[in-house]
Amino acid sequence: LSCSHVFHRACLDSFERFVRSKERCCPLCRKADYEKRVVKLGAKAHRQKSAMRIQATFRTFRQRREYLAQLSQLYGAGQGDSEMRRRFFAKRL
Repeated sequence: LSCSHVFHRACLDSFERFVRSKERCCPLCRKADYEKRVVKLGAKAHRQKSAMRIQATFRTFRQRREYLAQLSQLYGAGQGDSEMRRRFFAKRL
């Protein structure tokens, strides 16, 4: 809004329907005759945060897969601790 308060478009539309006044006012400061401005910073931040989560999840998946492949190779060759080897292969069944 022109008074620098930020609302979701749906929330502001709902408020305007609720008030049913010909004179529009800001829900917080009650400044009359505000101008609506579209602000896309929230959407950009959400996309960026979502992309970072997806990337972190994929990196974790890839690292875990590589680690399990290394363990499989190590224990498959009969090396390493025998108790740990037994637990590793028991989990894979």
